[in-house]
Amino acid sequence: MSDQPSSNDPIDVRTVLAVSMDQFAALAWQRMGMQSDTFTGKIHKDIAQAKLAIEACSRLSELIEAELDESDRRQVQNLIRDLKVNFVEQSK
Repeated sequence: MSDQPSSNDPIDVRTVLAVSMDQFAALAWQRMGMQSDTFTGKIHKDIAQAKLAIEACSRLSELIEAELDESDRRQVQNLIRDLKVNFVEQSK
C-alpha cells in the first residue's frame, strides 16, 4: 500500500500547518524587503509585519516539529533561524 493520500482522503491538519508556515515565511521575506511582493512585484518593507509573520511561522513550527523526521526538523529550524537573523539585520 502507498503512504500517499488518495484524492478522497481529507486534508491532514499538519499539512495545512506546514503550508501556512511556508506562506508566513514568504511574507516575512517580503516584508523584510528581501523579496518583491508576490502580487505587486514591488518591494514593500514593513518591519512590524515581518516580525508578526516570523512569530507566526515560529509558532506553527512548534506545532509540527515533533512529528518531523530529523532532516525536515533541521530544515524548519534553519528557516526560523535564518528569518530571525535576517530580521535583526533588516531592522537596523
